[in-house]
Amino acid sequence: MRRILLSLVLFVMAAPAASATPVVAHITVGGTARNYIIDVPPGAGAKPTIIMLHGLGDTAVSAMQGTKLPLTGEQQGFVSVFPAGIAKQWNVFQQGQAPQAYVQRWQNAGSANPPDDVGFIKALVTDLVAHNITNPKRVYIAGVSAGGFMAMRMMCEATPLFAGVALYSASMPSTVGPTCHPAPQPIGMPFMALKGTADHNEPYTGGWVLDHSLWVWSAQRLMQFMTTLDGCHGMPVTGPMPGGTPQEHFARWNDCSFGPVALVTVTGGGHGIYQVPPPGPTVWGFFKPLHR
Repeated sequence: MRRILLSLVLFVMAAPAASATPVVAHITVGGTARNYIIDVPPGAGAKPTIIMLHGLGDTAVSAMQGTKLPLTGEQQGFVSVFPAGIAKQWNVFQQGQAPQAYVQRWQNAGSANPPDDVGFIKALVTDLVAHNITNPKRVYIAGVSAGGFMAMRMMCEATPLFAGVALYSASMPSTVGPTCHPAPQPIGMPFMALKGTADHNEPYTGGWVLDHSLWVWSAQRLMQFMTTLDGCHGMPVTGPMPGGTPQEHFARWNDCSFGPVALVTVTGGGHGIYQVPPPGPTVWGFFKPLHR
């Protein structure tokens, strides 16, 4: 994989505002109707696609509004997709291991059993590719908070579908990590995480999440796992985040066999989607140069 200039990968300056036109769409998976929001920029042909997963208690709409991906997508030519979790949550648990609070919320939403969210996202990608909306070689998955947990599950269980992963205020959950052994492959798994050191919902240093439903890895352990997975060597390039605040710093491993790995740390930052740099340009700035 060719080396990528740091300034291009970590941040793309936003172009003048565009008028995004997202729509609500539906797909049936295993007899269950599932919803998502999609924004397709003008122009014919299959395009790069970012699938952004919302956090616990949030919605596809909140993920869309928080990340502002459609505006960036219409300027830069990529598709933005925001799947909706049943009962505003994702199933990141092994069979029979979901906490009762999660099960109850799913049941209250009309789902007798924990939903097959892995199957949902796989089917969604397959459908977008079949309709020539999505370039199958340039499908990226990202997640905010618990949506990041689901993104990690998809990375671990459906590796060939994705060309890169990005997390906001999230890490590897204990429900996924112990059985995550995706085989390295030529397509690689470029990875970026953006985390705050004062995040009390999902601790930067690892530990129980706020509702004690699961344990998350520390940022250090997450980076060790991903740099090993991607065959990275040597020390990372470090420095202040381009276009960011004085509290935002990056560490980026470029000398990797299967894709770059980056961690953006916000000193004193809490839990959420950081707006400076704007999240849409930041995540696309990482994914854009990853041509295969």
